[in-house]
Amino acid sequence: YEIRDVLGEGGYGKVYKVHHLDWDMDMAVKTPNEAAISRAGGVESFVRECHTWMDLGLHENIVTCHFVRVLGKVPRVFAEYVEGGTLSDWIETGKIYEESPEEVSERILDIAIQFARGLEYAHSRGMVHQDVKPANVLMTFDGNAKVSDFGLAGGALELPKGVSSEQVASVDRTFAGMTPRYASPEQAQAHAQRAAGVPRENVVRITPHSDLYSWAVSIFEIFNGGTTWPSGTVVGEAFREYLKTGPAEEYLPAMPESLVSLLSNCLHGDPAERPKSMSEVIENLKAIYGEETDREYSRGEPKQLAEMADVLNNKAASFLELDMPDEAEKLWEEALKIDPHHAEATYGLCIQQWRTARITDLEAIRRMEEVRTSHESDWVDDYLLGLIHLERGDRGTAVKILKETVHLSGKNTQVQKTLKQARTAGIPSCVRTLSGHTGAVYAVTISPDDRLALSGSSDNTIRLWDIKTGRCLQTLLGHSQTIHSVAFSSDSRFALSGAWDGTLMLWDINSGQCLCIFGRHSQPVYSVAFSSDDRFALSGAEDRTLRLWDVKSGECLRILKGHTAGVHSVAFFSDNRYALTGSFDQTLRLWDIGTGQCLRTFVGDTEPVHSIALSPNGRFAVSGAAGELPFEDNQTLALWDIETGRRVHKFEGHTSGVRSVAITSSGRFALSGSNDNTLRLWDIESGRCLHTLEGHTKRVFSVAISSDDRFALSGGNDDTLRLWTLTLGASSERAVLCRVLATATIADYESHVHDLASIAESKLALGNVAGAYDSISEAMSVPGYSKSAKLLGLRAKACSKGRIRAFLQGWHVRTFEGHTDSVQSVVFSSDNRFALSAGWVKDRTLRLWDLRTGHCLRIFKGGVQSVALSANGRLALSDASDCKLRLWDIETGHCLRTFKGHTETVNSVALSSDGRFAMSGAYDNTLRLWNIETGQCLRVINGESHVPSPVVDNFGLSESADNKLQLCDFSTGQFFQDKLHLKPGFTSIALSSDDRFALSGSTDKTLRLWDIRSGRCLRIFEGHRDLVVSASFSQDNHFALSVADKPRLWDVQSGRCLCTFEGNESVVLSIAFSSDRLFALSGSFDNALRLWEIETGRCLRTFEGHKEIVRSVAFSSDGRFALSGSNDNTLRLWELVWDYEFPEPADWDEGARPYLECFLTLQTPYAAELPAIREPTQEEITLALTRRGKPSWAEEDFENLLTHLSHCGYGWLRPEGVRKKLEEMTSDWHGPHSLSGT
Repeated sequence: YEIRDVLGEGGYGKVYKVHHLDWDMDMAVKTPNEAAISRAGGVESFVRECHTWMDLGLHENIVTCHFVRVLGKVPRVFAEYVEGGTLSDWIETGKIYEESPEEVSERILDIAIQFARGLEYAHSRGMVHQDVKPANVLMTFDGNAKVSDFGLAGGALELPKGVSSEQVASVDRTFAGMTPRYASPEQAQAHAQRAAGVPRENVVRITPHSDLYSWAVSIFEIFNGGTTWPSGTVVGEAFREYLKTGPAEEYLPAMPESLVSLLSNCLHGDPAERPKSMSEVIENLKAIYGEETDREYSRGEPKQLAEMADVLNNKAASFLELDMPDEAEKLWEEALKIDPHHAEATYGLCIQQWRTARITDLEAIRRMEEVRTSHESDWVDDYLLGLIHLERGDRGTAVKILKETVHLSGKNTQVQKTLKQARTAGIPSCVRTLSGHTGAVYAVTISPDDRLALSGSSDNTIRLWDIKTGRCLQTLLGHSQTIHSVAFSSDSRFALSGAWDGTLMLWDINSGQCLCIFGRHSQPVYSVAFSSDDRFALSGAEDRTLRLWDVKSGECLRILKGHTAGVHSVAFFSDNRYALTGSFDQTLRLWDIGTGQCLRTFVGDTEPVHSIALSPNGRFAVSGAAGELPFEDNQTLALWDIETGRRVHKFEGHTSGVRSVAITSSGRFALSGSNDNTLRLWDIESGRCLHTLEGHTKRVFSVAISSDDRFALSGGNDDTLRLWTLTLGASSERAVLCRVLATATIADYESHVHDLASIAESKLALGNVAGAYDSISEAMSVPGYSKSAKLLGLRAKACSKGRIRAFLQGWHVRTFEGHTDSVQSVVFSSDNRFALSAGWVKDRTLRLWDLRTGHCLRIFKGGVQSVALSANGRLALSDASDCKLRLWDIETGHCLRTFKGHTETVNSVALSSDGRFAMSGAYDNTLRLWNIETGQCLRVINGESHVPSPVVDNFGLSESADNKLQLCDFSTGQFFQDKLHLKPGFTSIALSSDDRFALSGSTDKTLRLWDIRSGRCLRIFEGHRDLVVSASFSQDNHFALSVADKPRLWDVQSGRCLCTFEGNESVVLSIAFSSDRLFALSGSFDNALRLWEIETGRCLRTFEGHKEIVRSVAFSSDGRFALSGSNDNTLRLWELVWDYEFPEPADWDEGARPYLECFLTLQTPYAAELPAIREPTQEEITLALTRRGKPSWAEEDFENLLTHLSHCGYGWLRPEGVRKKLEEMTSDWHGPHSLSGT
């Protein structure tokens, strides 16, 4: 910022005019002084007042509070700069009185209306200004009035000469300040009551009627040419005098009689006698304006402007500055609802969640990378990604990204500054080697003041070091064997040591003298620690005990037993009430120091625990473990939750045992030393290794971190200590502001978008779909509206008459939470308003979701792996682990029927289009066809495979590199090489859209096509090298997709594999066609969804966000949304945006014939009905599945066909043309074509 001018100065502080260099715009910065903040009740109260103003949002008659930044420890308010001065300036300079009397009168009435509108808006938002006056109304050069200083008017009050404080009201501190000359009687009364000590609940309440009074005083001032009264409480006298004498100066306009009446009412001493609201005042003013000018008031009704994502981001940044992180996050989330790929909001939310350990650095990077995919050539995305890498301490990546961003941004000053910071940021490195010991260094520690270091060695000495110079200050002698642990007291004056000779010694650091030898452990002492108040000490030893010592006397106060092997690490909690220990018995234990009881045992390490470190807040610990022999490469570095005793995760990276661990004072990072001769710096929350520190030539035995987190010290088997600089990531901006737009610009944008949307709706009504699409596209190109929900909905209407040309972009819309186990199956309702999901074994529920709100509408107890929804949305079918199927009533949630017959786990279910039949496939190697109405099994189709098939829940078969079958745990991705002797079975089932055929996937690595009517296998699709886990028909039934080793596209008629989808090395579990069969969606083991182009087999986009395997995917019928279900127990909804073309409307296109054939097939009656009172014969079943006769349909069926055609890319066909073609095909209908060669 560059300060250009001082706009004002008073008891509250100063108002500066500043120029933002990168944005090239002016702003007003209100800077309160200490006195003003104190009068406001302190910083917190001032912050609340800032909060109040920001909460008002955007309005044409309100000065916008853009954001608040704390600079120099002072909260500074950055507000809209209004170039025309204040209304008070206009009165004092006479600007308001220029031109003819008629024009002056019109101008004053116009300003009075705008002034009132600003207050009316504030009142509608539940706010009373309480310091209404001309000085708080800012004017543009062309006469627009904007009310300012909401909640920030607590400045010093200067009393007129000769007026004592007893004569006037002073300040109303319940909410904000007030100025005596404009104060209402009730404000003065409230102040007097508070001064007299009246309880708060009995103080008179200040209402919007108070602002109405002060507004009237302000308007009277304009006509009076200034204030001639000392207090607002006596303004009535001045008003009556004015009415008697008229204007004091010739240039002052006369007050219209009707306005006199209005102001008289507003200035009534009793609030109840004033106009009911500012709205009533405005209506009266508009009538007065008409009387005085002989025309209607021309300014349209202002409205609250929709807050764009940019505005919400800046408000969020302000709340973060004001230490209100929860409010900030809510605003960022609101911004991301408006624009899911808003760069600054994504960054702000990521940084906040990352710093509070709710997401990992990798998740933050993933989100920013996703934003980059939708913003071509937008340097801001790159800049923000560079900031994240800088915070992670990844200087190389940060510099690379920022160098490119400097060029793209036109050498933006902030980007250049950040690049310089990245280039000069240090990386962890060894700055000094401390030599002197003649044996391995087993223990190191740094003094709390970061000046000194202690080391203990196998040369039986302790050495005191000056960290700054690296000089050895003293050698402490006394132990007779290896010193294994050393510790400083909190004041750095004393030290404690433990050695293999079984003793603890207390040392005076200044003199180097041993002050006390504590009672002896019976075996080597491995670890010692001071309590935070230095009164007690803990020691752990090979004798399997933990001992509590009185430091002053050296007396052993308590022996704590429980470990079954040597105790190698001990730590006090900050409250000194508890302790944590690590042992070679492969456990950690939590102890109550007062009672000596073991409160919890932490089990999970499979190697002896060498070291533990507690987080500063005592909520988690890190442990390092290693095999007992030096050459063993077994290693474990783990994070533990203290409250639950649960191991949160392991840190992967070291190639040999971990001997020592330490945690930074921030609690965000950990340092480890290992038998692999390295130190590693870790991000604790994510478990990611940030840096590997190399330098030691032998094993690293001990590590320590300075209290300011700037340095680390290590000791090793190479007889040296090494001092390291730590780069824990540069502290990047917590939030990044968006370029501020003037309220008028935002209003122009909103008006322009509204006009374009109206034009688009008109064009749609006239059938000009391409024109409507162009208008919507233009509206979406307006800044802030690229992902407007309203425009996207309007766009979807237009696109129903076009066909997809290309994929543009997509983003995550919503996450659905509620399942307690992995989501095995997801499906859209036919109208795309709802979704149904099935939860795995621990959950066993079906859940119905409202896609618009994300709410779970109903829970059905009985889901496991597969679910199907009827076309009319009334019925659902699910499998269960008890080998049964269940039919559900969607509206009531009741189970209508249970289908019994399968003898092994059911893997997949499907419902016919008319809801009369169902099909299921199971590990008993059968497909079964069911009568929905009766629950009868009509047909059992036996598989012919003899290849082993899994029957273990959540497991499946895969093929290893040497072509052997291996068992795969789908929940973890882990493979087992054991040979299995399991039964063959069906893993997937799909019905054709005309219900004539079924596709099945099997453990025999084939896809099979079945004739539903006869139960015959028509074709076997061969080529997969693994079990087929998913299969899908295209809507025209010409093509099929299947998933095994890789997704494959098949020609159904010929059985030929047309394409194998390459580019996804991970195991794919699910695949689905888009309605127009141009695209496919897959879900895989790498936690991602992928969008594929069918024609080329090319992956167009990878969608990331799930934390575990994606098990199921689905397209909405209109292609606008995708749905995914995952092992992370959630569903995710994704919005897909396509580029469309709009063919000229036509009566017919032969490409639509398959869809009409399917329609006619479904409208053809069955040859017979199944008997209701007895078991049907096979012949009766065949007839009941056979369509015969002439098709017939209702108008509703025809409308549904048109909708289906639009989803398939034929929405541009004229309804009358489609109807004519249907009738033509019906007249010659002999049933659908058979598949050639079957």
